[in-house]
Amino acid sequence: MAEDRVSAGRGWIEPLWAGCGLVVAALAPGPAHLWLLSALILCLGVPALVAGSAPRRALSGALALLLALAVVGSLRFPPSGVALACAYLGGFALALAGVARWSERGGQALASALGLSALAAPYLIGSLGLPAETSLAWVLHSPLPILSGTCAGEDLLRQGSLYRLLPAAQSLPYAYPSPAVALLSALCWAALAWAPLGLGRLVRLVRLVRLRAGAEVRVPAPVLALLFVGLLLAAPPEASAQGLFPAPSGGDPNAAGDLQTRVRLGYYLPTLRGFLRVDPARRLGSKRRGDRIDFLRKLDLDQQLIVPTFEVELAIPNVGGLRIQYLESLFRGEVQNNFQILQFEEQRINVANILDSRYRFRTIALGGHLDIPLADFITLRGMTTFRYIKNEVKIRASPQGISVRNSQEAIVPTIGAGLDILIWNVISAYGDLQWLDFRTTLLGGTDDRWSFRYREWRAGVRLELVEHAHVMVEWYSLFIEARDYNTEKYNTDLQGLRVMVSIQF
Repeated sequence: MAEDRVSAGRGWIEPLWAGCGLVVAALAPGPAHLWLLSALILCLGVPALVAGSAPRRALSGALALLLALAVVGSLRFPPSGVALACAYLGGFALALAGVARWSERGGQALASALGLSALAAPYLIGSLGLPAETSLAWVLHSPLPILSGTCAGEDLLRQGSLYRLLPAAQSLPYAYPSPAVALLSALCWAALAWAPLGLGRLVRLVRLVRLRAGAEVRVPAPVLALLFVGLLLAAPPEASAQGLFPAPSGGDPNAAGDLQTRVRLGYYLPTLRGFLRVDPARRLGSKRRGDRIDFLRKLDLDQQLIVPTFEVELAIPNVGGLRIQYLESLFRGEVQNNFQILQFEEQRINVANILDSRYRFRTIALGGHLDIPLADFITLRGMTTFRYIKNEVKIRASPQGISVRNSQEAIVPTIGAGLDILIWNVISAYGDLQWLDFRTTLLGGTDDRWSFRYREWRAGVRLELVEHAHVMVEWYSLFIEARDYNTEKYNTDLQGLRVMVSIQF
């Protein structure tokens, strides 16, 4: 509240920024100089305003600056280039504000440093000694060439000090990004800058809904996955048309390749949530149900920070493939039972007992996918998986001297779809979603004995460092609820970061 009052009292911010825009637009010798000076003002001013007042005050000041640039700049330079530059600078300012909001203390310095580094990217990248094509591809999509080449129509990379730093600009045919690609890239950077704050607020909202409704409400993972994939669709079409990707080695890029065998080894850093309910008395006709035992609230299971993961895939590029996945984790917990008397199996665990718990989750998945190339840089995948799961829990209560154990095994089929997108040269993005709810019986009857809820999705980035070794970083989520109507119900939700190395044999 105090911050809002201070911000509301600073009515001089918008006039000051508008005055800066008028002065710069009137004195700049050319459009390229005008947009560079405006970007420098935004790099220093927007993070400072975000750190010192409300974010909307900073954005309103940036909007006043851009309006002044648009009014005066259109009188001196072509209006189409002025409108494009102001729109791009608006996305640039929005990205700076998002980065500045990450941290109350260090956000201002981080946002200003990233903004200035982005403006100096042609000089920084040109000094790294990277391959000529790589340097040019990175430089073309940085703010300075877009503002000077796409917006102002000046060929920055073929003149001045960059002539020596970027020799590929003199020998390779290329074009500056189109207006659509420039605007989409600015929007993507702004969306990525605000994504952590948006996800944090979404998580807090979901927790609030859970507390008020007293129900199990989950983040809409499919929506997040589709948004992630949608952001990554921005640049590749135009970039491919301009020759930013390396030329193909020959032949049809969508033709079937040779059989490849890949082994993926890595580590999974999951967060466990869920519960179990065991009520074997229902087998005997009793209507009494067992108690719901939450993994965290009642058993206080410790999170297993690192879980090894293993996958083997046999695939033919542009056709499809098969994969086998193995994942096993053991969670331990020790807590005093202060909630209520717990009904578990045929035993009753009294209050004030120390519960020593172990929960083991093991799964083996056999999956397949069918590739459908949509373009040279994007592949659609139809997927199916048959997953074997085993839940096993053991609880020891002392000093009551009770030790109970329960396990559940099931096979869950599922279907889904995914996308694999080439972003640039050695960087690809991928994501898939599998989702299925159904009831069945393992014995072929009509009693609807088993009920399953299944959610599996992932979204990540793949770095193809060399042909036979790739590095994959992804967010992997696995949610399985298996219910045997006569015995037990297990609800397991694993979500976290997974880092893997893929080796081709």
